[in-house]
Amino acid sequence: MKKLIAIIFISAAALLAVPKVHAQGQQSLKNAAGRVLDTVTNTGTKTLTSQPIVGRISGVTVTESTVNISGTQSGIARLFGSLDGVTYYRVRSTMLHNSQVDSLVITTAPTAQNYAWFVDGNPFNYYQIQVTGVGTVSFSVKGKIKSN
Repeated sequence: MKKLIAIIFISAAALLAVPKVHAQGQQSLKNAAGRVLDTVTNTGTKTLTSQPIVGRISGVTVTESTVNISGTQSGIARLFGSLDGVTYYRVRSTMLHNSQVDSLVITTAPTAQNYAWFVDGNPFNYYQIQVTGVGTVSFSVKGKIKSN
């Protein structure tokens, strides 16, 4: 019985320790290793994910920015959302404010290296950006999320 109580206590403590972003919160997206900055190389894909977003909010802003390291910067960034943090679904333009573009084509142009998606409401608990390189290239990527 003592072991069962200890397991329940540890499980409850672990659930409470997960950081959450409440209304008006901001956080950096992180890769699987917990880093806020990652490097896309050639045709590889890097994924940056948020912590759970909770609370009654009117919208979510997800940003991504890239910095070229070598080669001609080229790639694509897409936004995904998840209810459980395991299975992610593509966030399409119909879910975005004013039906904005749902994927960013990354080029050497300064306006194509930073992008923000504005999601109306909060249809998901987790958000993720996936950035894929095109050609022979290396660039860093980072992202942030803010609930409104």
